[in-house]
Amino acid sequence: MAFETTESATSSSQSRQLSRVSSNSRAEPVLMAEASSRVVEAKWFIDCTLLKECAAENLHGFAKLYPEQFGDGPVAKMPKTQLSWGSACSGCEGALYVAHAINASFAGAKWPVRLQHRFSCESCRDKQKWVHVVSASHRCADADELFADLFGADDEDDDESHHTCIFADIQNLGNETAHCVVHNRECPVPQVDVFMCGVSCKDVSRQNPGRDMSKHVIAEGHSRGGTAQTWQGFASYVSIKQPGIVVFENVDGLDDNVGQTAQSNMDVVVQTMKGFGYEAQPMMTDAHEFGCPSKRRRPAANWVEQHLKASETLGVRWGQPAGRELESSPWFRTLTDREKDALVLSRSHAPQAGFRNLSQSLNRIHTMTLAEGCTKHVAPTMLPGQILFVELVRPPRLLLGREALILQGFPVETFLRDMDVAGYNACDDPFPNLAGDSAKKRKKRMNDKPWLTEALMMDLAGNSFSFPVLLAVWQSAVCAVDYRAATETVKVADVEEAMDALAFLVSL
Repeated sequence: MAFETTESATSSSQSRQLSRVSSNSRAEPVLMAEASSRVVEAKWFIDCTLLKECAAENLHGFAKLYPEQFGDGPVAKMPKTQLSWGSACSGCEGALYVAHAINASFAGAKWPVRLQHRFSCESCRDKQKWVHVVSASHRCADADELFADLFGADDEDDDESHHTCIFADIQNLGNETAHCVVHNRECPVPQVDVFMCGVSCKDVSRQNPGRDMSKHVIAEGHSRGGTAQTWQGFASYVSIKQPGIVVFENVDGLDDNVGQTAQSNMDVVVQTMKGFGYEAQPMMTDAHEFGCPSKRRRPAANWVEQHLKASETLGVRWGQPAGRELESSPWFRTLTDREKDALVLSRSHAPQAGFRNLSQSLNRIHTMTLAEGCTKHVAPTMLPGQILFVELVRPPRLLLGREALILQGFPVETFLRDMDVAGYNACDDPFPNLAGDSAKKRKKRMNDKPWLTEALMMDLAGNSFSFPVLLAVWQSAVCAVDYRAATETVKVADVEEAMDALAFLVSL
C-alpha cells in the first residue's frame, strides 16, 4: 500500500494532501529481489553522495512498482507542492540531509514536490548548537538550481534555513508557543505535514542494566531516563497538531514484552497512535540491510492519518473542492486547511449529520443527532477546544462558545446582562492590578486581546457540568436529608463545668 500527495484545491497556501494508492502485489517480490541485490558503494560514504544516490535509486524502484502513479502519471503532473516537516529528539538532525536528498531526486525527475524544514527540537545545549549549524549552513546547490525552474528564483528556502526554530523542550510542543533557542523567545509551534521523532530510549534500552521491565514505561508520566516525558511530549504534539505523516523510531528493546503480560511498550505506542486517528504497520529495521557498514536494529513506523482510509472507502479525494455553498460561507473561510478538508469529507461520509466536530479525526467527526423514537435532534457532548459545524441551521455555520454554554444549561444572556450592569466588559481585564505583576506585564495585558472570547466560552462549556444535572443531584441531596429538630448548642465551658462538679461529688 502506498500514498500519493496532491495539492488541496481549497488551499491558498498550497498545502498538500495524501491519498491511498493500491500496491501491485505481483511486482513487489520482483522489486524486493532487485532491491536486495543492490550494491552501496563505499565511495558514496566518503564523497557524501550516499543519500543522493540511494534517493535516486529508490525513486526508480518506486516508479517500477507503481507505474500508473509515476512516469507520466498523476505524481509527475501534479501542481507545485510543498510538504513541511519538523523533527524532535533526532540526534544529529540528519533528517535535513535526507530531505535534501529527496528534494534532489524529485528535482532531477522534474517533479514539483519539495520538502521544507519548519522546526527542530532538542534539549541538550551542545546539540542545539549542532542542529542550528547544520540547519543554517547546509546547502544542496544542485537541487536548488533545479527547483529554481520549478518554484521560481525567489524561493525563500535560503532565508528559512538560517532562521528555523529549535525548540528546547519536547514536552512543550503541544502548546501554541514554546521557547526557541534560535530566537531566544517564545515562538509559535508549527503544524507540519511530516513529523519525525525518536523519543529518549534510556528506560527501554537493553543496554541499560537498570531498566524496569515490570511496567510499561511509555504509559508512565515520568521515568528516570526521560523516556516517559519525551513520549508524552511526542504524543501531545501528534494529538494536537495532527501531522499528516508521523515517522517514529526507537531501540529494539521497545518491542520487548513487559512483566507477565504479552504486551510491549511498542504495543502501547501503537494503541495510543490508533486512538489519535493514525494507522501504521510497525517494522523492525536494521541499518546493515539498507547498505550501511554497521548494524542498528530499530523498530520504525510510518503513521498516516486514518482520514485517508475513510476517503478511500468513499471514493472521495482528501483535498477535493469544497463546493459553492461552503466556498461562499464566511464561516468556512475561518477554518484551517485541514478543517476545511475534514468538513468536505465528513459531508460525503455522513450527509445527514447535524453536527460535525472538526477538531476530531474523521472517524469521530460526525455523530448521530436524531433522538431515539422521534424526529428531534440532540447535540453531541460538548468538548473543550471543539470546532462544531452545525448543519441544522441555514446557512450552516460554526457553533459559538456562548451557544455551547447554553447547550449545557448555562444562563448566558443573564450572565452577560449582569456583567454589563456591574460595570465589566469583554475588553477590560477584571484584575488590572493583580498582586505580583510587574508594570511590564500590566502594560502587556492592557494591549492584549479581549479576555472574554467565544473560544474561552467554548472551553468553559467543554469542561463544565451539565447544569440541569447538577441542579437535580444537588437539589435531591438537599431534599432527601433527614433533618433533626433544632437544639441549643452546648458550650464547651458548660461541659467542663459539669464534669468538674461530677468529679467533686464522686470524691465525697
